[in-house]
Amino acid sequence: MNGDKTRKPLFTPRSSGLGWTLNPEHPVSWVVMTGVIAVIIYSAFR
Repeated sequence: MNGDKTRKPLFTPRSSGLGWTLNPEHPVSWVVMTGVIAVIIYSAFR
């Protein structure tokens, strides 16, 4: 934290509406999104 502007947060405020969204510039967000898609595909073909 400490003023480091290069560190990107995992969640960012949405540009419109209420709430938060995953930041696609954060590497962990891709893991989370891939996991969610994998669960959806698994559930669809189960």
